[in-house]
Amino acid sequence: MGEEVNILNIIKSLKKRLNLILSVTFLSIATVWLLLVFVIAPDFQATTQIWMEEPAAETPEEEVSSNKADPVLINAYGQLLKSRDVLDLTIKELNLEYSIHELNELITVTHATNTQVLNITVSSSDSREAVEIANALTSILQEMLMEWLGMDNVTIIAKASEETVVSSLDENLIFGLGLAGAFGLIVGVLIAFIIEMLNISLKNNNRGLRRKRRKKDEEATLQTVFK
Repeated sequence: MGEEVNILNIIKSLKKRLNLILSVTFLSIATVWLLLVFVIAPDFQATTQIWMEEPAAETPEEEVSSNKADPVLINAYGQLLKSRDVLDLTIKELNLEYSIHELNELITVTHATNTQVLNITVSSSDSREAVEIANALTSILQEMLMEWLGMDNVTIIAKASEETVVSSLDENLIFGLGLAGAFGLIVGVLIAFIIEMLNISLKNNNRGLRRKRRKKDEEATLQTVFK
């Protein structure tokens, strides 16, 4: 019963500090929003897709297997796309300020399961730059395969464009604000609780001092009466 009374008292005390709790919560949300929108540079991702045709099959068995994605071929084209020669030509063509290693870190090559489609995704703080790099990579890959190997088996099926660029800000804003709100609410409740505990402690100390004074006054009065 006593515990229930204490919990009710704490809840009532927190209600008194509701404005403080809400203020801390909104302040936390506003701070994170300002950081995400104006301070932290968003990361943009542009993706282009290519279709890889395997060499013509010589037997019916090879023709059946050619309809399935060849992991070796996929890996080879992925490595070629991120090779030093392709990256160097991309840097020169677009007049980029990245080194070959830095540009390599911006590129991610993936493929859909059981298909011969490669997804080339480029990340950059500039959406237009991400689009230009993604499209340049696939074009240069096509040209190099034709010049070096005489192969024309790569088809660009989806070029990157600014309309399809994905921003990390769009993906993380709602999550970040939600997390900030939860954090602010917890901190606000803790601050309100600490303030209330301090007030209770001060009240108890004052009551104790008053009791001591009353006791001293009563003792002094008794001594005066007996004299």
